[in-house]
Amino acid sequence: MHPLAPPVVVGSEIYVVGGQWSPSSAVRVLDCRSNTWRDAPSMIVPGKFARICVYDGKIYVMGGGQGLDNESWAEVFDTKTQTWACLPDPGTEVRKCVPQYTLAERFEERFTEMDGKIYFENKDNTMYAYDTKQGKWECGKGVIATFPMSKCVIENVSYSYGLQGHGCCWYDIKSGVWKEVKGLELIKDKDKRRGWNNLGKPKVVSFGGKLLLL
Repeated sequence: MHPLAPPVVVGSEIYVVGGQWSPSSAVRVLDCRSNTWRDAPSMIVPGKFARICVYDGKIYVMGGGQGLDNESWAEVFDTKTQTWACLPDPGTEVRKCVPQYTLAERFEERFTEMDGKIYFENKDNTMYAYDTKQGKWECGKGVIATFPMSKCVIENVSYSYGLQGHGCCWYDIKSGVWKEVKGLELIKDKDKRRGWNNLGKPKVVSFGGKLLLL
């Protein structure tokens, strides 16, 4: 099994889900405390090239099936009960979309999890979201419709770096606009002189609830 997306981390365990070149329902788990592998319950529908993220201790898997109308397009795995469940059918429009990732970040997930919703976009910049509280799908334009070179979420605030040529920004969900993080002008100026070369560009990560630039 060779997953396209990187494994996802839940607590002290690392989950590897699905297949790459051929559909697979297999789920493998590495327990970092005992340094041992085990098999977890298999997915309901075998998938490949699926997109995966973790939200509130649950693993969400979207896409990756054969695209049939009678099969589940999205599933969720409860790591506490170790059970899979199908998400509501998102409809044909969402089924046909492909969550976008860039060549520079081909091994990074292109999801944004904020305020109980999982956001992603397809290649025409249409934004989709799954509301985990209401169990409903949403779609629209321009919510967070341009992916940055790097992003992370801290306490329901999305931070990015390299969004539309800007430096480090945060998304104001009330006004619906991105705003720059103050105090990083020197890093931004140095990055501009580097040009469009992605090598060495800063990455934003969450570290102990604080924003860290690497």
